[in-house]
Amino acid sequence: MRVIRSLSALAAAGLVALPVPASAESNVVTGTSVNAYNVANVLNRRSDSPLSAKDAEMVKRALTADTQLDDGEIAMLDRLIAGETFVIRHPKNDFEVQFNRIASDEAKQVLRQIQSFSYDDPILQNWMEATTQSVGSVVALYTGTADQRMRAIDPLLTRIDSIWREDSWNDDYRKLKAETAGWSARCNTQSGAAYRACRSMIYDVMVKADRGLDGSTDGGIPDFIYSQFKPKED
Repeated sequence: MRVIRSLSALAAAGLVALPVPASAESNVVTGTSVNAYNVANVLNRRSDSPLSAKDAEMVKRALTADTQLDDGEIAMLDRLIAGETFVIRHPKNDFEVQFNRIASDEAKQVLRQIQSFSYDDPILQNWMEATTQSVGSVVALYTGTADQRMRAIDPLLTRIDSIWREDSWNDDYRKLKAETAGWSARCNTQSGAAYRACRSMIYDVMVKADRGLDGSTDGGIPDFIYSQFKPKED
């Protein structure tokens, strides 16, 4: 016997995506990270029950993986906490997920923690915001007096040291590579002398973190992780 499934049944099974009505376009979340889209897709397929605190922890890990919340991720959180359904659009193609799971009270408590995601140190906060202005303020501090330079470096050094201690050669320094890639992208928000100073700052931070581990640059953080930031000789 041939069984024909309805489109809605196929959509519920995650086998087909239904088109989004034009009237619902205002509830489409765009401009998120790939991580945000992926976690929404996984959780939507997993169940139709309310999101649990454990589910919300998955959302938290996905949204804070790049250490910052973009506008799309904030919009996603707002809808989850408000108990609204929404459509989330993939940031790199036209794929969409109709997210229909409502957050439980326990899940909302976890999600509110993500909403207030911030850093205690204002210098680190500026650095992690990754805007042209916020990164420029850190770079400007670094190019000031010797005391100001250390004030710029210290919170970055603390962060990279903590990531290094959590990382492992077993996964080919995945976390450390991801962090330095993000730092490099921050320097790309600058131009001219500020761009060069930004990369020099990263190099200073990495060398200090490397030496802080073993007193040399031979056995701590691998040089290939940060050699790209070494200032070029005139």
